[in-house]
Amino acid sequence: MWPFKKVAAASPIAVAPTPEMVAEAKAHPGGWVYQIAGSFGPNDHIPPEFIRGAFKVDEHGNITGEFQANPKYRGEP
Repeated sequence: MWPFKKVAAASPIAVAPTPEMVAEAKAHPGGWVYQIAGSFGPNDHIPPEFIRGAFKVDEHGNITGEFQANPKYRGEP
């Protein structure tokens, strides 16, 4: 079960997708791109409270604008 609540992309918690997120979406069509607060390396453990939420990616690798907020998100580290 998906633990995130659906909110509009214009929600104050959602920040516009970065160029890096757009590139990540292209590499993962049909999935989700997570929006992380803070600076973490590719092999770092990311605590749930630093995940803002996720943007849905369509079958062509484009971010749809649908954003699911993480209720455990607690703000910037």
